[in-house]
Amino acid sequence: MPRRYIPFVIIVITLIVGGGYFYHVESSYIEGMKEASGQVVDFEMREGSTVHRGDHKESWTRQAIVEFEANNASHRFIVRAFSYPKFEMGEGVDVYYSEGNPNKARVKRLDQVYFFTLICLIVLAYCAIFSLINFAVYKIRGRPLS
Repeated sequence: MPRRYIPFVIIVITLIVGGGYFYHVESSYIEGMKEASGQVVDFEMREGSTVHRGDHKESWTRQAIVEFEANNASHRFIVRAFSYPKFEMGEGVDVYYSEGNPNKARVKRLDQVYFFTLICLIVLAYCAIFSLINFAVYKIRGRPLS
């Protein structure tokens, strides 16, 4: 293997190990949690991505606030910012929550529970696509892109 591929191989191995690590951590996090039904009751606006309002731009991120019942009390928490598709007002959602601390909760959705694992897998997929393109170019031109 040529030396120029060594950094790429290290990155791929790091992503595979990191993805496995994050999957283990995120699975352990929800392992002892209970499930409940919740509802999106409000939205919190935070500075972040650009929103177009009429003919001017504002920089805000809309984060859902979910309310659910646990331990004979009502609890609220803010959902992570990177949720797609976006939540709608009044939408019913399933929630994982800690019995000892119900404010420590997450929406039961793949992008909310396994966020860092998904990031590793997306970057790994880009590496695989780049490798396939590089291989195809090598077969056609006789030399790789890099």
